[in-house]
Amino acid sequence: MIGSTLARTTTYFTVSADDQYAVYPSFQYWTFPHGRLPRGWNFSQPTRLASGPPPAHSNITSAVLARDQVCIISGHKDIMERAHLCPVQETVWFQTNNMSQYNQSLLLVASNTTDDMSNLIALKEDVRTAFDKKRMFAIVAKQGGWMVQFLQPSNSLDPEYHIIKPKLHPEVAPEHILTRFAWAVFPLLRPFLKQGPERKIRVFEKNTDGFGEETETYMDADTIKKLFFPSRKSSKKGNETDDGAPDDGEPAGGRSVHETTTA
Repeated sequence: MIGSTLARTTTYFTVSADDQYAVYPSFQYWTFPHGRLPRGWNFSQPTRLASGPPPAHSNITSAVLARDQVCIISGHKDIMERAHLCPVQETVWFQTNNMSQYNQSLLLVASNTTDDMSNLIALKEDVRTAFDKKRMFAIVAKQGGWMVQFLQPSNSLDPEYHIIKPKLHPEVAPEHILTRFAWAVFPLLRPFLKQGPERKIRVFEKNTDGFGEETETYMDADTIKKLFFPSRKSSKKGNETDDGAPDDGEPAGGRSVHETTTA
């Protein structure tokens, strides 16, 4: 479980298994743990039933706002927007990991697969900015329910909304909530990967026949930066993704960037 407050400036996470465990370099290389949700993350599954027929895609925003009625974090009703748990720009990852099996509607295809009621929540405009563009917070399973967990400090939002219960509708899938948590956490791993000694990296290596498997290998910081965090210059000022999140150098859209990363 995630603690409410880290009181010391230096904190260590200790595992009982091999301390040289492998890590995924970024969200796009992470494989979703189907059937193996972390303890406590599946408590809402028995009530995950659609409240009615899936809305037409053209009406999805209105349907989300009507269902949630208020911003699920702040409780405010003004200037609400729909927000994705698994972001739109991660549609390739969503499809590669067969995440649509947790959707309410099985009719969504191609780039619309993330536009499902189970993957959407209503947020106030400024809260959504912190959620999408800043990745400041996520929703986690904690104390037998869902809690808002801030991952970065915020002068305005953190004191008010950290460790509160969001007003999540039962239709929202725990699997999509976990996906958002992973998406928000992975960027925090970059300093660990970009410096220091060799790291044990887990990647998906695709074979010539189109299939593949996960492999683990040690890589130094320079190799990791070259393969997974190449510098990208954009001619567009303030380049942003479709979901409002900034293009921060992490390869978006799944494993197609480096499907074979080891020699």
